[in-house]
Amino acid sequence: MKLKSKNSVLIISLGAFLILGFLSSNFILKNMDTSVTEEPLTTVSFQTQSIARDINFYTEDAPAIVIGQVTKVGEPYLENQGFGSIQEIELAVTEVLKGNRSMTNVTIIVRGHEIVQVDGTGKSIIPGNEPPLFIEGEHVLVFLGMNGQGEYVSFAGPYGKYLIDDELNVTSIGDFTMPLKELKAKIDAALQNSTNS
Repeated sequence: MKLKSKNSVLIISLGAFLILGFLSSNFILKNMDTSVTEEPLTTVSFQTQSIARDINFYTEDAPAIVIGQVTKVGEPYLENQGFGSIQEIELAVTEVLKGNRSMTNVTIIVRGHEIVQVDGTGKSIIPGNEPPLFIEGEHVLVFLGMNGQGEYVSFAGPYGKYLIDDELNVTSIGDFTMPLKELKAKIDAALQNSTNS
């Protein structure tokens, strides 16, 4: 009888502990301020980390920031490992805001917008619904990151690419719009702050 009573107390205590833990975690998560910016989160290309748009962070963390024109969008091909397709983007650099000042061309590796299908014959690429990240002829400002192979990628995926229009305004994913002059000033200020720190 004593053993049955002890088991009942143990089960009730364990249940109460789990319920209190669940309620506490829900309360903490609901009341925790997790916002960094008003932008939605995105996944950094070729990394597992998620970050929101933050020009200061991008400027400090990106190895290079360039302005140029997309001269070539390569055909998507399958990665050596995994199930994703990738593309090589060639950019004629007209201005280097950060990085190697003598850079005139850069190849950027981006995830392909195609879907990889696996069947009995192996892997094949089929068209996807997503629009391509870069289009030949675009004038862009790009925050460049690096993948594990030392190749340039668009830092923070689509959030690292800023399309420049004829009126010298930039747009990016998430309804981001700003004059290019203002974005360059923010980047310059962030570069100044990082050198003074």
